[in-house]
Formats: sequence, C-alpha cells, structure tokens
Amino acid sequence: FPSHDRNMKYQATVRMSIEQAKPLIDAAEALWAEFKTEIKFKGNAKTNPQSLPKSIGYKPAEDKDGDNYTAIEGFVDITAKTSTTYPKDDKPKKILVYNAKGQKINFPEEKAIGNGSKGALAGSLGTYHQAGEAGITFYLDAVQLTKFVEYQGAEANFAAVEDEDGFEGVDEDLPFTTSDSLS
Repeated sequence: FPSHDRNMKYQATVRMSIEQAKPLIDAAEALWAEFKTEIKFKGNAKTNPQSLPKSIGYKPAEDKDGDNYTAIEGFVDITAKTSTTYPKDDKPKKILVYNAKGQKINFPEEKAIGNGSKGALAGSLGTYHQAGEAGITFYLDAVQLTKFVEYQGAEANFAAVEDEDGFEGVDEDLPFTTSDSLS
C-alpha cells in the first residue's frame, strides 16, 4: 500500500462485460446527466467541450502489448479509486480487504495487490468539479480477493557498462548499496 500522502491513491480496476456493467454504466450516466445541469460552464453548455465529462468512471476495455492497445469488444474497465488520507484532517484512510469467504482480513501494509489478482470491488459513485474539469468517479471502499497475486514491482535488467570510471554508487559518502551487499 502507498504511503499516506494527500496525492497518493488506492486504485483498483475491474473488467466486466457490458451486460454485467450495465447497471453501473446506467447509474454513472444518470448521475452525470443530473450533475451537469448544476455546473456553471463558461459559454454554451451544449457546445462547450468543458460540458463533456473528463471521466465517467468507466472506459472500453483494452489490452496493452508494448505501446499497442487492442480494444476488447463487449467489455469495459471500471476503475475505482480513493485517496489514502481523509481530506479534512489528513488522517490515514484504510481500504477494507475481505478474503474469498467474505471475512474481513488484516491485509499486511508491506504487501500490495498485483495485476492478475481476482475479486470484487465495493464503492460508490461520486461527482467532481475542479479546475474547470468535471466528471463521475467510482470511489473505492473495499476489496474482496478471491485470488491474490502479490505486486512484484519492475526490474530494469540493465546490462553492466564496461567503463572503469563508471559510477558504482557504493562510495562511503553516498547512501547507495549494490544488491550484492544487501542481506
């Protein structure tokens, strides 16, 4: 889980068939239809691009292969997110985590949920209007894990550079160590 920083967010994305997601899509679109009438857009709201939502909480599903994206017909990705702190007092916010049997668990803070994990999300729809942008968002409240895959991070796999004056990062004055010196 991320550190408790105002700009950090908990985020999870679920891929659903359009048929499965229809109640959420309908609710998000109805909320936007109602909310956009309350927003004071500059100029004519019918022709002003600002009268279109920046986000409506879901988007067509895509698979990424390198720099290429391929649409997945009949599916949408719904991303739910929320800040790691409460805005009024900056106190840490914790997302509830449940196991496959529906029991609340104490998820270790040093672990992170990785791609390939499966489960369900709980949250709520909300509106936002700030800095000239408006839209609909799904706020994340809880996660149920039916399959857990731990986030592993990324490896760069750099090759060694044969330069006798090259930086090694292990000088006494610098706070770096090599992976060989870590225990």
